[in-house]
Amino acid sequence: MQGELGGAVDELPGLLWTAAPDGQFDFLNQRWREYTGVALAEFHGRGWQTLVHPEDLPRLLAGGRSVPVSSAPIEADVRLRGADGEYRWFLFLAHPSLDSAGQVIKWSGFSTDIDNRKRAEEELRESAARFRDYAETASDWLWEIGTDYNYTLLTENAFGSHPADRIGTKCW
Repeated sequence: MQGELGGAVDELPGLLWTAAPDGQFDFLNQRWREYTGVALAEFHGRGWQTLVHPEDLPRLLAGGRSVPVSSAPIEADVRLRGADGEYRWFLFLAHPSLDSAGQVIKWSGFSTDIDNRKRAEEELRESAARFRDYAETASDWLWEIGTDYNYTLLTENAFGSHPADRIGTKCW
């Protein structure tokens, strides 16, 4: 059974790991080693932290210190450096195992690649910002209505009045 379980753990579509209460990793699945190019034996103490983007590491570490041990798992979006030197976004989830006194005896975690989702979200934000800039500076006016035919958006130059005066009113 151990061989089957180990094989299944290594085939999971994410990075699986366990760590001591102080954050020192004591297990990494094969996907973790393949993505980072780093084996467990190469981590000294908390060496895994060198793979987390410097801007994201404080937020990730703060989650482990600020969440009470009895609460829900820690969740953080962080960039992780791959073997190619490039960073990709991962959703890190971690859950503490507790002893009978409520003390953390082990952390178990799973990290899944969300880079494509993060890039799509950023593209959507940029597109919305470009549209907003266009709508606010265009000589024509722009409006949007909901399914109830009430205005939900009006540019500043619409109807020669302040848009807030017409939001929520019927357009027909």
